[in-house]
Amino acid sequence: MALGHASINTKGVNGAWKALVERFGSETAVLLEADIPQLDFVDPRIVRSIEAFRNEDVILHPGGGGKYGWIELPDNLKTNTKSSSRKADPDDPTPEEKNQKSLFDF
Repeated sequence: MALGHASINTKGVNGAWKALVERFGSETAVLLEADIPQLDFVDPRIVRSIEAFRNEDVILHPGGGGKYGWIELPDNLKTNTKSSSRKADPDDPTPEEKNQKSLFDF
């Protein structure tokens, strides 16, 4: 979840990650232990995402077959996000086509 960024490797994402880890010591502490009011120095979308993670309101997409898994916010929690600068490509696979196939699909 790069929250409106083109990639998880952008300067903005790395800056927010670094600030959170420096303040709370680890990613685990940020995700599970930090008090929500103490997160007020980062983008509110990050705070909402952490709350969603803690409340188990995220969609977990497992990895496999050489691909990493990822976490997604449900549509009802994606409000007030910056729009991506990337335009939709009609040749991009649909979300259903992106899912890993099982042996029974062949």
